[in-house]
Amino acid sequence: MANGTSAAVTEAARLDEIGFPEFTCKLVTDVFDALVSANIRQT
Repeated sequence: MANGTSAAVTEAARLDEIGFPEFTCKLVTDVFDALVSANIRQT
């Protein structure tokens, strides 16, 4: 989990470089993927 958190912080620091829409899209996608992955591991 710490790796994902540090990646998110790194991406957030680059917000001006990558643009808000791209950042938001990646954030939502990565959170969704993490939730699905955790759900699959639990079943």
